[in-house]
Amino acid sequence: MDKRAVAAVTTLAAMAGITVVAGSAPTPPAGRTVAPPGEAPPSAIARWRPLAAPVPAARAARRAQPAVGMPTDGVRYPVRRLPWSLRAATTAEVATAFPPRTVTGVCTDPARGAAGDPLSAARCGQIMWNNYRLTGTQTWLDQAVTQAEWLVARHRRHGDAWFHPRGAAGTYSGVVQGEALTLFARLAGTTAQPRWRTAAEATFAALLAPPQPGRPATSRVVGRRLWLDSSTDPAAALAGHLEALTGAYELWRVTADPRALRLLRAGLATVRGHVAGALPGTSAALAPHLLHLAHLTGLDVFSLLAARAWTGAPLADQRGTVVLRGTVTGWVLRGGRPVPAGSVRLARPAYPALGWRGPLPGATGTWLRVRGGPLRDRFVREDPRTAYVRGMLLPLDLHPAVTTALRPGTPLPRYDRGGLGAAVAHLGRRNVTLDRVATIDSTPYARLAPGQPYGGRWVALSGVSG
Repeated sequence: MDKRAVAAVTTLAAMAGITVVAGSAPTPPAGRTVAPPGEAPPSAIARWRPLAAPVPAARAARRAQPAVGMPTDGVRYPVRRLPWSLRAATTAEVATAFPPRTVTGVCTDPARGAAGDPLSAARCGQIMWNNYRLTGTQTWLDQAVTQAEWLVARHRRHGDAWFHPRGAAGTYSGVVQGEALTLFARLAGTTAQPRWRTAAEATFAALLAPPQPGRPATSRVVGRRLWLDSSTDPAAALAGHLEALTGAYELWRVTADPRALRLLRAGLATVRGHVAGALPGTSAALAPHLLHLAHLTGLDVFSLLAARAWTGAPLADQRGTVVLRGTVTGWVLRGGRPVPAGSVRLARPAYPALGWRGPLPGATGTWLRVRGGPLRDRFVREDPRTAYVRGMLLPLDLHPAVTTALRPGTPLPRYDRGGLGAAVAHLGRRNVTLDRVATIDSTPYARLAPGQPYGGRWVALSGVSG
């Protein structure tokens, strides 16, 4: 396998959350090659009749069943029809390696047990479907169908809703429902087979199910926000919520179901409100998801949230030079938590090497471990006044870019390898475009895109509104 193929496999395996087992790569499947699939217009696909509800009255009765509340923040979020290049769980490369199959030929994560795992099965199916989208090779579509049939065979039905339990305890989550829904919806749009629309609509019905005694539910309303995952861990709930939103979007693309659009808008309001309230300190891994929502809605607010999530999180790093100034306290770990271990007063700045940067258990903010000087092997709390890593850390390109206004007089420094240079004051009143963010000298900054006044200069994110 050449280097390009290895890189593609690594990327797709990470996307799927599965383990690629050495030596398990199959040869490219032989099979009938057809034109890559298009996507029928919603007006045509919406006329399909699912096998479970061939009579229009039956579908109307199902839609009349109780549904979870869908509160919003008053914003009517636009939802755009994205091309495949911008859709979730799609890549431009073909995957050529998968985990070992079960005896029935299903791809799943062997670490989750011999019985199989619906989450990894759904993600494998999406990758196989994406291979078919890229190549038009029928065998890839057949393998995606095998994955989907396995999910259908294992579902648990409650009323008209299909739930996909995970693990020996049979737990339910928005992430599994969303991944399965995405696979079913894409198969429905590709094959026009009613069974896949039936599976997609029934899995979507589980997202609509309100919490009721004796019945499973993944969705709930908490504090005027609709959550599509019932996990008590906020990070896990948000991850499941985002995957469920992707599934609802894919269903809307092939059915034009207005309930899916309502759920999307309520879910977008939840993401915006929750992430804005959790900053700083939320996970940097959210940034790609938030940029996807910026594409989906066309709203800069999600790109700005991505920028703040990326630069505000304690991203781990192990390279660079630490700048220490003034009075700095050193800390050590005792019982797994940081405790103070003395302070030093520096007459002039010290520049020890960085040993580590990231979060510490039981403590807020970002921490640095220095490898030399008077605080050798101690932890120090990152602070732009007393202790920070010199220069730029972990830049992130903003796609889509952000268009925003800056107040007159906002400082716009230039950056070179030595750090931030002299700043000029922003004098105009026209909007500017920001195309990159990074942490510079422990402070979050955004870059003004080249090709405009002040292009290439940087602005502190704290000075960007929105």
